[in-house]
Amino acid sequence: MPEKLVKQHYIALVKLLKNYRTGPLDTTLLNATQLFCKNLYAAAKAHPDLIFAQPQLYKLQLPLVVNLSFNSAVLTCLMAVRNKFAPSVTLQLMCGSVSIYGLEQSSIEEHYRMDHSATNASTPKIGLQNTTFIQLLTTNQQQLWLSSYRLCPHVHSSHYSWRSVNSLSLALVYIANKLAILCMPKPHGKLLSFPKAIKHLSFICCQKWYTLIVPLLAYPCLIPVGSYVRLQDGSLHIVLSICIDGIVTKPLANKSTKELDSAKAGIQFTATQQIAKVYPCQQLKRFTQLNLWWGTELEQWLFHNKDNTQKAAFDLIRPFQHAPASLLVIQDQLNHVDSDITLIIKAIEKDPTYAQQLQAAASLINRQKQTVQNTQHGLAMLGFERTNSLLLEFSLLSRLNQQYFPLQPALLTFSEIFINIVSKLASNTKITTPELARTTAYFLISRLFTLPNFRTLNHWERSVAPKFSLASLVNVKATEDLKNSGYLLAKSWQQNESMLKVLVNYDLVLNGGTNNPVNNQDCYLLGIGLILAQNYYFNDARQCEETNRYLKNGLSEIGLNQAKVSNIMSEVASSSHAFCHFD
Repeated sequence: MPEKLVKQHYIALVKLLKNYRTGPLDTTLLNATQLFCKNLYAAAKAHPDLIFAQPQLYKLQLPLVVNLSFNSAVLTCLMAVRNKFAPSVTLQLMCGSVSIYGLEQSSIEEHYRMDHSATNASTPKIGLQNTTFIQLLTTNQQQLWLSSYRLCPHVHSSHYSWRSVNSLSLALVYIANKLAILCMPKPHGKLLSFPKAIKHLSFICCQKWYTLIVPLLAYPCLIPVGSYVRLQDGSLHIVLSICIDGIVTKPLANKSTKELDSAKAGIQFTATQQIAKVYPCQQLKRFTQLNLWWGTELEQWLFHNKDNTQKAAFDLIRPFQHAPASLLVIQDQLNHVDSDITLIIKAIEKDPTYAQQLQAAASLINRQKQTVQNTQHGLAMLGFERTNSLLLEFSLLSRLNQQYFPLQPALLTFSEIFINIVSKLASNTKITTPELARTTAYFLISRLFTLPNFRTLNHWERSVAPKFSLASLVNVKATEDLKNSGYLLAKSWQQNESMLKVLVNYDLVLNGGTNNPVNNQDCYLLGIGLILAQNYYFNDARQCEETNRYLKNGLSEIGLNQAKVSNIMSEVASSSHAFCHFD
């Protein structure tokens, strides 16, 4: 029942805000906030229209600060999922939005009930940061939550602080909270409808954050779910769902029509051209009204009107745990002894993104500097092995990077440097093909793209582990499964046995700790690559004794001296087109 579902989250928020007022600021409070946001996120994923409609329906029976806190959490969630933020990142940002209001409830309630025009108060008397809470978040390594909470002086201000809103995640939290404040009914001050609030924010925000607003134009669009609209014929409706070609609405009784004719009271499809006006947030007198709007009647209408395709709030995320079937078909053809070029081309062109990647890669190495415009030409230029590696890397990376996290740009840059180093080492030593070395390196580092603890960081902190170990790249508690995850992913993507052995043993060869027969040279390629990549990217050549021994033994094993390594690093620096990210 919609009523029961929504009420339970408001009840949970009321209890949580009471803990913020009367309870100690400790890890129990942090856990309770995370649990509330996790449950709200799950509800939004299961019932997006119902949950994302709530900011348009003001609960008069609840305190203003409860309405504001709930709406800010919902709108933060909405903006994050529309911009494909990783779930772990989204939860941290939602927690930040909730705590902004939780720690100043009475002040916020008083501030927004005050007539500022009468008191000539231009500066909000709220937005004071709680130092104890900041220390608590710092101690518990809640970096994103902390940075979001630090926006509390700015979300209530009428002035845009471009120096404080200096990252994509902070801009998202700022816009979501400003939307909640602008669209919320207040005793004094102007109330904006959702489209007018979006327009207002587009004027005051930095232009580079427009990318955060654009996905909202598709869903919930400028006629969001939960809003009241007036049609050209004068009838009043509530928006229940968003479709590709319009909206799903239900007529409402108004002052001129006390009761609706039964023939006109049903749910209907409404073209956007019929909308004459979108109203600001309206009062929800009783939670039971939600059952009339998002209950069984709507479910049945949607079932019988499948031609009116609904817009999805959550975009489809392709699974990365297994290789796509289309890639396996192509690889099977490329690895076949008696390969049929016609079948290979046909298999590649079934997926336009594969054909595009193939032609783009072939164009880069074309000595005549001409664009390769067909698959056959690109396949001939790259060859089977390079094509195989190219398409596998593209499939893997595109799936690992479907959702945004703050360190994603930095990790992609580091990955490019690491992969290029490993490829150059393989090319110079002839130990293995550069293509196989690159693919192995991608699987090794793959877990960092999906590790929740790493995704919620906005500053890259490394550990004190030896640099030839993947665990040295992250200073988080859960590092024990890093290497194993890369091995399991490569296995599920049906990679060969020799690669799997290297992924298991690359950091064990120094002390002869390998469990299976393995080519030590292949192992050293990965470990040396990690050492050199970290030295270059982080501009930090400090190494522990174990790392020094690994590097010395590894270079001797693969037949390279320090002068040759310097030349390789010069080539990488000039060809990688990578840059380092600074905080």
